[in-house]
Amino acid sequence: MIIAQPLGNDQQPDGAPLIAIDKLGSATGDRVILSSDGKEAQRVIGARSTPVRWMVMGLADE
Repeated sequence: MIIAQPLGNDQQPDGAPLIAIDKLGSATGDRVILSSDGKEAQRVIGARSTPVRWMVMGLADE
């Protein structure tokens, strides 16, 4: 799990930080692509009753 800070177009914080599952292994300071697809998160976790909402879908190239 990671804590991710959404950024706006101006690369400034946009909203509150989110907790997301991360099966890709991002490191501190990496920019990630998040998804709020709860059904896909349930599939990745392997449980239909998980409260997980956010997950890392990719790592952004710098």
